[in-house]
Amino acid sequence: MEIRNLITFTKVAEAQSLSGAAKQLGYAQSTVTMQMQQLEQEIGAPLYERVGKRIRITQAGEALLRYAVPIIQLSEEALSVGQNEVRAPEGELRIGVAEACRDERFTRSLAEFAGAYPQVHVEVCGGRGADELNYQLMHNEIDLMMTVGEYLDDSAFVHAWEEEERLVIVGTKELQGAQRLPGMRESQRAREDQGAREDQGAREDPGAQEIREARDDALQFRGCPWIYSGFGVEETRFERWLRGTGESDVAERKIIRVSDLRLALELAVRGSGFTLAPEQMAIPWLRQGKLQIFDCSWPGGKVWRQIMYHRNKWKTAAMDAWIKMWEQNKEQKEKRDV
Repeated sequence: MEIRNLITFTKVAEAQSLSGAAKQLGYAQSTVTMQMQQLEQEIGAPLYERVGKRIRITQAGEALLRYAVPIIQLSEEALSVGQNEVRAPEGELRIGVAEACRDERFTRSLAEFAGAYPQVHVEVCGGRGADELNYQLMHNEIDLMMTVGEYLDDSAFVHAWEEEERLVIVGTKELQGAQRLPGMRESQRAREDQGAREDQGAREDPGAQEIREARDDALQFRGCPWIYSGFGVEETRFERWLRGTGESDVAERKIIRVSDLRLALELAVRGSGFTLAPEQMAIPWLRQGKLQIFDCSWPGGKVWRQIMYHRNKWKTAAMDAWIKMWEQNKEQKEKRDV
């Protein structure tokens, strides 16, 4: 079985087109067709079928792809044995980056990568959320995708790098001070009521104290303006927490909805309300003292930052270099935090 035929097959699967694969490889389409016929004869089963103007990989083809990608990767590594210098990454790298990932840390990493690998042409593609990036990755419009939000566990993708991150409630110091007063009064009244129940020998169910604390914190948002940016999990998760407190009136507050996380943070800086954001995204404003993290018992404060690529994708040297850079930066960050 020829390695070059496997390479051609992976390109056919990515492009979902014989002519598209031929264009990527610089071959005549007849050459691609011949190589696919050779593979099919060796495997003993059709690897693709035509659906209109495009092709669809068969079950046998999907099974072969799971072997082809690592075989090609190992072949490349074997060819580098004995060489004095490993060839530097080059060519194109298309990275689909969710809006919530385009923060100070990403910008710094992109600049670092561009300086270290000048022969790689990097294209950062837009995408507000995971659904849009999933589509781009499935249709080979991007090589890698970076998301932050709920953990994505899709068997079609290779999870190349991941990191847990805090999802924080932020607002101005002045707004926090103004909103905490009613909540503190409610908390005091709740504690007095609890003291009376304890004097009467009343017994609480397990977890009742935690529920009371959550209710008291939620009461602090009564009448408080809230800014939702449409970022992934935030509104669903936060509203679920509020409803779980058992207080029907805590949701009686002004809600501002915008389509951009950065805009939501800018509005929060101007005192328009509280908002939720990944901590890394809010760091510039936190560092300057323009925003403060609102510390409460809200339990939903975790999201996942992930880098993924399609499992049938041939991982290039440029893709590997990008992933390794994030792995190294994560290790350095963990060492600093110890």
